[in-house]
Amino acid sequence: MPAPATVDLGALRANYLQARALLQGRVVAVMKANAYGHGAIRCAKVIADIADTHAVAFTDESPRI
Repeated sequence: MPAPATVDLGALRANYLQARALLQGRVVAVMKANAYGHGAIRCAKVIADIADTHAVAFTDESPRI
């Protein structure tokens, strides 16, 4: 039986902001394989207003938000 996994969207947003602050530059948000099963669209929406850009492995994975 697969183990359930959840993603804390608030933590995702905070981690993105922290990575960008630490690097003092632009950060690419990579969402591939449906955000590893966590829902690429949910994840993309939570950082849409702060993300510099996003990347996917294949064009059909690009979130449509």
